[in-house]
Amino acid sequence: MKTKFSDLINGEQAVLIDFFAEWCSHCKRQTGELFEVVEHFKNKIRIAKVDIDINKTLAHKYKIHSVPTLFLFKDGELLWIKKGVATKNELVSLLDMV
Repeated sequence: MKTKFSDLINGEQAVLIDFFAEWCSHCKRQTGELFEVVEHFKNKIRIAKVDIDINKTLAHKYKIHSVPTLFLFKDGELLWIKKGVATKNELVSLLDMV
């Protein structure tokens, strides 16, 4: 089942959006960092990946000019943005506060 982006970010559960591109080597590194923290936070947050080459309208709406870019939403509110690779420690510190 495909979830609408607006439904995803407006839910009660926090969602970390990873804007990425298949051709981006830093994005692959970011995916590795996300996999390292996802198990610990799987009941607390949701992680969604958005390919900017497939979802150009969404990338334009959120002004994604470089990848990877991470957005953290909760209840429709944008809580955090990170351009570039976020380390495992950054992610753990951030997600512990949500």
